[in-house]
Amino acid sequence: MRMDWSYSALTRSGQEIIASFVGSKEALISYLLSQNLVLIEMRWDYQKTFLRLFSSRPMSKLSLAVFFEDLSRMLEAGLGVSQAILILKTTSKEERLIEALSVLEDKLKEGQTLTEGLVATQVFPWIVATTLSVGERMGQLRESTSVLGRYFRSLYHIQSKLKKALIYPVLVCVLLMAVFIFISLRVIPQLKSFLPKEALHNPGTQGVLFLSVSLEEYGWLLVAGVILVLGGVYFSYKKYPFQFQTWLYGLPVLGGILKESSLALYLLNLSVLLKSGVNLLKALEDLNASRTNPVEYHFFKTRELLLGGFSFWQALEQDAFFPVIVPLTLRKAEEMVKLDEYCVLLVEYFNKRVASKLETALHFVQPVLLGLGGAFLVMIALGFLFPVYSSLTTIAEGQ
Repeated sequence: MRMDWSYSALTRSGQEIIASFVGSKEALISYLLSQNLVLIEMRWDYQKTFLRLFSSRPMSKLSLAVFFEDLSRMLEAGLGVSQAILILKTTSKEERLIEALSVLEDKLKEGQTLTEGLVATQVFPWIVATTLSVGERMGQLRESTSVLGRYFRSLYHIQSKLKKALIYPVLVCVLLMAVFIFISLRVIPQLKSFLPKEALHNPGTQGVLFLSVSLEEYGWLLVAGVILVLGGVYFSYKKYPFQFQTWLYGLPVLGGILKESSLALYLLNLSVLLKSGVNLLKALEDLNASRTNPVEYHFFKTRELLLGGFSFWQALEQDAFFPVIVPLTLRKAEEMVKLDEYCVLLVEYFNKRVASKLETALHFVQPVLLGLGGAFLVMIALGFLFPVYSSLTTIAEGQ
């Protein structure tokens, strides 16, 4: 595990320096020896290490997009890689990126390439190293950074659209659950004492009382059940990702959305590698190495046919997993020798279909959620509020 250390050491001239280091204890000692520093004191900064555990999520797609876009512009302006990294480090406001650029800066000083330095940070996605290594080898580093900037910008827009589409139904669902739990646990027990005896024979009142009592006495079972289901889903996804995602793709509505989203992401990755100069066979090999899922598996199967003399679109046509539009579009792409550009066109096509399907599904889900909430409130009104109101009215008239 990477840990944070605070240390003090002496230089060869006898000057004391106080600094911090991120890594293992052995790595810190090796670093001090390589810098000809004599260790005076070292202390594990457990607070920073603890906070790092909760902030170890990958950098946002927007941060990556801005970083590579700025790096591309600086390289185009004639700045060297080391100069550009130094400027980006001093102007960045994201702590995780600043730490990564500090590591990268040290690696560049040691004579490593930009690709090797980025890999050493253990922060950037694998596609960064694959793309930049080709760019450095072909002398097209600026073009590669520009491609990565557009790639992460596209991913950011795709994720933003999906999040915006899902925010409203999730909020409605959470609010309805909160209202249901509050009324069941706080309001109904208070109203129960006001109910007239004849109201207890009302089916609506009995149903509401049953829900309230069940939630109060067995609510922990419901929570435990939800936790078990979520745990089972997570375990299945981690232990059997291929089978789990294959099952998801077979679900009505949701399956089509997930499958086309995965196809769009794979084709976007493929377009980046092809545009960077990676040949098709190598690109298919690299993309399959990231994580096994049905889309990667079926694309990787085409490699065998490509090696057997098939064209890419013919290989895809042999597999019923792919929608008809994929081989038809890529047939034209290969004829025009514009495979990377037509992959992007397919990405846009699938993204539009996913957005349309999401919108259609949400138009159905939102009224259903609101209807369920309304039905619950009507049941409360008929089973409790009306009998209580009638009882109070009768008492008032009797007085």
